[in-house]
Amino acid sequence: MPRAAVSARMEHRYRAVRRCLEEPPDDLWVAPGENVPIMRASLPTGIEIHHEVDVEMGAFYELTEPIKMCGRDVVIHAHGHERLYPRFTGSLEAYPTRRATQLELAGTYEIPTGAPGVIVDHVLLGHLAEATLADLFGVVMSKVSQCAGVVEA
Repeated sequence: MPRAAVSARMEHRYRAVRRCLEEPPDDLWVAPGENVPIMRASLPTGIEIHHEVDVEMGAFYELTEPIKMCGRDVVIHAHGHERLYPRFTGSLEAYPTRRATQLELAGTYEIPTGAPGVIVDHVLLGHLAEATLADLFGVVMSKVSQCAGVVEA
Protein backbone atom coordinates (compact mmCIF):
# COMPACT_ATOMS: atom_id res chain seq x y z
CA MET A 1 0.00 0.00 0.00
CA PRO A 2 1.31 3.48 -0.80
CA ARG A 3 2.42 5.65 2.13
CA ALA A 4 1.46 9.28 2.56
CA ALA A 5 2.50 11.86 5.13
CA VAL A 6 2.15 15.58 5.76
CA SER A 7 3.72 17.44 8.64
CA ALA A 8 4.40 20.93 9.87
CA ARG A 9 6.06 22.70 12.77
CA MET A 10 3.73 24.54 15.13
CA GLU A 11 4.86 27.51 17.20
CA HIS A 12 3.13 26.10 20.28
CA ARG A 13 4.53 24.14 23.19
CA TYR A 14 4.04 20.38 23.16
CA ARG A 15 2.02 20.47 26.41
CA ALA A 16 -0.64 22.70 24.79
CA VAL A 17 -0.84 20.65 21.57
CA ARG A 18 -0.99 17.42 23.60
CA ARG A 19 -3.96 18.74 25.55
CA CYS A 20 -5.74 19.67 22.32
CA LEU A 21 -5.27 16.15 20.93
CA GLU A 22 -6.32 14.52 24.21
CA GLU A 23 -9.40 16.74 24.61
CA PRO A 24 -9.98 18.02 21.07
CA PRO A 25 -12.32 20.91 20.38
CA ASP A 26 -15.72 19.77 19.11
CA ASP A 27 -14.95 20.84 15.57
CA LEU A 28 -11.42 19.36 15.29
CA TRP A 29 -12.84 16.18 13.80
CA VAL A 30 -16.42 15.40 13.01
CA ALA A 31 -18.81 13.53 15.26
CA PRO A 32 -19.55 9.92 14.25
CA GLY A 33 -21.82 9.87 11.23
CA GLU A 34 -21.09 13.46 10.20
CA ASN A 35 -19.07 14.44 7.14
CA VAL A 36 -16.00 16.59 6.84
CA PRO A 37 -16.66 19.53 4.48
CA ILE A 38 -16.17 18.70 0.82
CA MET A 39 -12.53 18.22 -0.12
CA ARG A 40 -11.17 19.36 -3.49
CA ALA A 41 -8.32 17.84 -5.40
CA SER A 42 -6.86 19.00 -8.69
CA LEU A 43 -5.59 16.03 -10.65
CA PRO A 44 -2.63 16.19 -13.07
CA THR A 45 -5.13 16.00 -15.91
CA GLY A 46 -6.62 19.36 -14.85
CA ILE A 47 -9.80 17.72 -13.60
CA GLU A 48 -10.97 18.89 -10.18
CA ILE A 49 -12.81 16.36 -8.00
CA HIS A 50 -15.06 17.28 -5.08
CA HIS A 51 -15.97 14.65 -2.52
CA GLU A 52 -17.06 14.36 1.11
CA VAL A 53 -15.02 12.24 3.49
CA ASP A 54 -15.76 10.59 6.80
CA VAL A 55 -13.12 10.68 9.53
CA GLU A 56 -12.96 8.03 12.25
CA MET A 57 -10.76 8.98 15.20
CA GLY A 58 -9.33 6.48 17.66
CA ALA A 59 -8.54 6.92 21.34
CA PHE A 60 -5.77 9.26 22.52
CA TYR A 61 -2.39 7.63 23.22
CA GLU A 62 0.93 8.85 24.57
CA LEU A 63 4.43 7.36 24.56
CA THR A 64 7.54 8.39 26.44
CA GLU A 65 9.95 5.72 25.13
CA PRO A 66 11.89 5.66 22.82
CA ILE A 67 10.70 9.21 22.08
CA LYS A 68 8.10 11.45 23.65
CA MET A 69 4.98 11.77 21.46
CA CYS A 70 1.21 11.57 21.51
CA GLY A 71 -1.54 11.09 18.97
CA ARG A 72 -4.71 9.46 17.74
CA ASP A 73 -5.30 6.81 15.07
CA VAL A 74 -7.27 8.09 12.09
CA VAL A 75 -9.21 6.48 9.23
CA ILE A 76 -10.39 8.68 6.33
CA HIS A 77 -12.65 7.39 3.58
CA ALA A 78 -15.04 8.83 1.00
CA HIS A 79 -18.56 9.27 2.27
CA GLY A 80 -20.94 6.97 0.42
CA HIS A 81 -18.39 6.05 -2.27
CA GLU A 82 -15.91 3.82 -0.44
CA ARG A 83 -15.46 1.55 -3.48
CA LEU A 84 -14.50 4.45 -5.77
CA TYR A 85 -11.94 6.36 -3.68
CA PRO A 86 -8.79 5.51 -1.71
CA ARG A 87 -9.07 4.78 2.04
CA PHE A 88 -6.44 6.27 4.38
CA THR A 89 -5.43 4.55 7.63
CA GLY A 90 -2.87 6.28 9.81
CA SER A 91 -2.34 8.56 12.77
CA LEU A 92 -2.21 12.20 13.76
CA GLU A 93 0.82 12.61 16.05
CA ALA A 94 2.62 15.40 17.87
CA TYR A 95 6.32 15.44 18.80
CA PRO A 96 8.01 18.06 21.00
CA THR A 97 10.79 20.12 19.47
CA ARG A 98 12.76 23.02 20.93
CA ARG A 99 10.06 25.56 21.98
CA ALA A 100 7.66 24.19 19.36
CA THR A 101 5.81 21.03 18.28
CA GLN A 102 5.87 18.94 15.10
CA LEU A 103 2.40 17.77 14.02
CA GLU A 104 2.21 14.90 11.52
CA LEU A 105 -0.55 13.01 9.74
CA ALA A 106 0.93 9.83 8.28
CA GLY A 107 -0.16 6.39 7.19
CA THR A 108 -1.07 4.31 4.17
CA TYR A 109 -3.85 4.48 1.67
CA GLU A 110 -5.53 1.60 -0.05
CA ILE A 111 -6.43 2.00 -3.73
CA PRO A 112 -9.74 0.34 -4.62
CA THR A 113 -9.26 -2.90 -6.52
CA GLY A 114 -12.88 -3.60 -7.51
CA ALA A 115 -14.25 -2.93 -10.98
CA PRO A 116 -14.44 0.86 -10.47
CA GLY A 117 -10.86 0.91 -9.16
CA VAL A 118 -9.59 -0.92 -12.23
CA ILE A 119 -11.21 1.59 -14.58
CA VAL A 120 -9.58 4.62 -12.96
CA ASP A 121 -5.81 5.00 -13.23
CA HIS A 122 -4.09 4.23 -9.90
CA VAL A 123 -1.80 7.24 -10.33
CA LEU A 124 -4.80 9.57 -10.38
CA LEU A 125 -6.31 7.92 -7.29
CA GLY A 126 -2.99 8.17 -5.48
CA HIS A 127 -2.82 11.88 -6.27
CA LEU A 128 -6.42 12.28 -5.06
CA ALA A 129 -5.58 10.52 -1.77
CA GLU A 130 -2.54 12.73 -1.16
CA ALA A 131 -4.40 15.94 -2.07
CA THR A 132 -7.28 15.06 0.27
CA LEU A 133 -4.84 14.26 3.06
CA ALA A 134 -3.01 17.58 2.62
CA ASP A 135 -6.30 19.50 2.52
CA LEU A 136 -7.60 17.82 5.68
CA PHE A 137 -4.25 18.30 7.45
CA GLY A 138 -4.40 22.05 6.73
CA VAL A 139 -7.83 22.26 8.38
CA VAL A 140 -6.73 20.21 11.40
CA MET A 141 -3.45 22.11 11.75
CA SER A 142 -5.34 25.41 11.90
CA LYS A 143 -7.80 24.13 14.51
CA VAL A 144 -5.08 22.57 16.70
CA SER A 145 -3.12 25.83 16.49
CA GLN A 146 -6.17 27.85 17.60
CA CYS A 147 -6.83 25.41 20.46
CA ALA A 148 -3.18 25.44 21.61
CA GLY A 149 -3.18 29.25 21.56
CA VAL A 150 -6.14 29.27 23.94
CA VAL A 151 -4.49 26.69 26.23
CA GLU A 152 -1.26 28.73 26.37
CA ALA A 153 -3.10 32.01 27.13
